[in-house]
Amino acid sequence: MSDAEPSHALTRQLDLLLGGHGFNYYKVENRARADDLLVRARAAGALSTAVGMLSALHGAYRRHYIPPPSRENPFPPAEESRRAQEILSLRDRLANLASLIRGMSAPTQDRIWRRFRQELDLLERLLHADSLLIDYADRVGERIAMLTPEIWRDEPARAEIEVMVSEMERSARDRQALLQLL
Repeated sequence: MSDAEPSHALTRQLDLLLGGHGFNYYKVENRARADDLLVRARAAGALSTAVGMLSALHGAYRRHYIPPPSRENPFPPAEESRRAQEILSLRDRLANLASLIRGMSAPTQDRIWRRFRQELDLLERLLHADSLLIDYADRVGERIAMLTPEIWRDEPARAEIEVMVSEMERSARDRQALLQLL
């Protein structure tokens, strides 16, 4: 038995451990797939932070503009209640969008489909779409961080956030469409 055989067997064993189940840590496609997951986690994390800020804004808005019920005034002002409900609706939309982004799929390593698609090209396009989601999530988060109960009463401020969230939802749908086409 020569010295080359054990190292060759060791090399085969290491190759089997790392790549035996169809995964090679050093392939560009696998790094792109992992990067895609990290980018989506970053975007979803930014949205989750914005969700927390909206919850705090809702509490502050209710304390500031909606008085506790009294015998003379048992119901809160309708307009203020509507605005408070809009905060909760936006919070729920962002929470759902964060869940959607976290759960977005990336193409699996499939040897059959490898013949029909350019996997690295698709992963790079997905990564680009996901980086757009990070940009949108950061902008939405920055805008929400600046909100106060007084600013929330301003219609243009709410409309601006609505446009930003709608663009982000459209970008998420476009990203999902990339996988449906292939």
